[in-house]
Formats: sequence, C-alpha cells, structure tokens
Amino acid sequence: MNNKPLPGLIFFLMLLAAITAFSCAPKRPPIERNHYLLETFREQPAHKGIIPGALTIRDFSVSPGYQGREIVYKIGNNIARADFYNLYFVLPGPMIAQLTRSWISDSGLFDSVIPMSSHMDADYLLEGTIASIYGDLRDPANPGAVMEINFLLLKSTDFEYEIVFQNKYKSHTRMEGTGTGLLIEGLNKSLEDILASLEEDLAEVLKVNGK
Repeated sequence: MNNKPLPGLIFFLMLLAAITAFSCAPKRPPIERNHYLLETFREQPAHKGIIPGALTIRDFSVSPGYQGREIVYKIGNNIARADFYNLYFVLPGPMIAQLTRSWISDSGLFDSVIPMSSHMDADYLLEGTIASIYGDLRDPANPGAVMEINFLLLKSTDFEYEIVFQNKYKSHTRMEGTGTGLLIEGLNKSLEDILASLEEDLAEVLKVNGK
C-alpha cells in the first residue's frame, strides 16, 4: 500500500507553514510622519483708507526644489536635504497664497479680496512666486528660517492688465535650535515680516493716505 502523501497535500502543507511563519514574524512599526501648517498673526490695525476696487490673489508658483511637501534644509554650500519624516500639511504654494489672502483682507487695503473662482471681475490681481523656503543649517551655531517671495500686482484696464507694482522680499529669522517645530516658528515669523513689508509698500504705491 502506498502511504506517500499526495502532491496536492504536500503543497497545501508547505503553503500553510509559510503563512504561519509569516504571521509570526516580527512586524515593523509604521513609519511616523509629522505634518505642519504655517500660520501668521497680523498685529497692525486696519488701514483707515482703502484702495477702491476688488483684489484677487492667485495661488503662488514655487521655484523648483521647494515645490513638494517635504521640508527642505540647506546643510552646506550647494547641498540641500528634503526631510522625509516632516512635511507641510498643504503644498507651500496654495498654503502661503491663502495666508496672504487673509492678511491683505484683514489689512483693509482693498474694498474686498475675492477668490479666483468668483464670478465678480477683479480690479487688481496679485501674483506671487516663492523663490525659496528652507531651514538654513549651514552654520550650526546660527540656524535660520529663510523665505523669499517675489510679488507682482496688476491692475485691470479696458482690455488687459498693467503692472503697477513688483518687488521681491527675503527674510531670514534666526532660530534658537534646529528642531522642526522651531523651523516652522521661524518660517511663520519670516512670512509675517514679508507680508507686513508688502502691505506697507502697497499702501505707499497705491496712495492710501487715510482718505
């Protein structure tokens, strides 16, 4: 009498042993990734005078190298590192554009700040390009949070837009350490400095004098 197990039974037993061994193998803990949002706090009082008309602000474009959600550090001359474990919750372009909308809206510079999706025609259009946004660790004794944004303000005419203002702003905020939380706080301060300067320059260029 042949007592050898059938080939199908052998395969089943081998598969069962493999599944058992795999289920008993130690499991790696899931990779933890932290997500951060930039925030700004505007302390200045609203302007008494306003610029007649509505403003719309497009989502900002971002220079290559800073377009992703990974937080970027400069660690040496021509050496940069993207942090896989620490990311922006929202891409830098739309996140900073939204903060700018809120800031300019609260400033009272314009009659209104309307979204791009509005059916209302805007009298002014503000565009921004984030040239850089990173943690500067090239000097470990003097870490900093760096942000640079180029702004362009266009005014609607009968058939096209004309440039009425353009400028670039760069802010370097010294950090008290190299932690990611400290970098986010530094970037918040850098953005506040840039937006405060932009507001002041727009008020001057567009002649808001309390009228």
